[in-house]
Amino acid sequence: RKTKEDTIKHILPSISVQSVYLTVDNIEQKDTYNFFVNEELILRKILRMRQSLNNHKQLLEEIEELQSNVDINHSSKITSIKLKTVTELVNNIPNDDKILIVSYFTKLLLQIPKILPYDKEQIALFHGGLTVAERNDILNSFKNNSNTRVLLMNLRAGGCGLNLVEANHVILMEPYWNNAEEQQAINRCYRIGQKKPVFVHKLVIENSIESWLVRLQKSKDNI
Repeated sequence: RKTKEDTIKHILPSISVQSVYLTVDNIEQKDTYNFFVNEELILRKILRMRQSLNNHKQLLEEIEELQSNVDINHSSKITSIKLKTVTELVNNIPNDDKILIVSYFTKLLLQIPKILPYDKEQIALFHGGLTVAERNDILNSFKNNSNTRVLLMNLRAGGCGLNLVEANHVILMEPYWNNAEEQQAINRCYRIGQKKPVFVHKLVIENSIESWLVRLQKSKDNI
């Protein structure tokens, strides 16, 4: 007996899912991550470690307030390896394709327009703090305005039923505890109505809590 998934496979174009493993390439980001490795409160520790791997600059002021004698030499010119990678990925995507960038952290999404080679009119932000009217306006713009190329979406805001087949490139900024939520984000684009091949890039920092999360996902999938 054919399942729904078997039937959909024959209807949809191809999908390519690639895990992009990255190595932190500057001392500043390593120092920020290592500072929170020593945090005593477990949940706070995990949250801050994950944040530092995305965009450590958001946390530098907090570190300085917590412990003024921490020696972290930071420069405004240095950005995180993930933001650099996003820029590289986006620059290699054809101009007539649309892009969905997903993160658990809305603060990270707010930083991304600053590093992309687009005007603010070409980028839309979709998160849980929007009103229904604002959400509808953003989705309508992304779907119907060819000038809106990038949709930045909070992972928790991309609920069931959200149809984003206008995008055929998905960039997942970090792994999440529950692989099903990641898959749901991908399925916003890879669903009936999609006409183009879909390309998914999962960004993961090697030898960090993120690579541990990927192993956790795989172990849960095998249960």
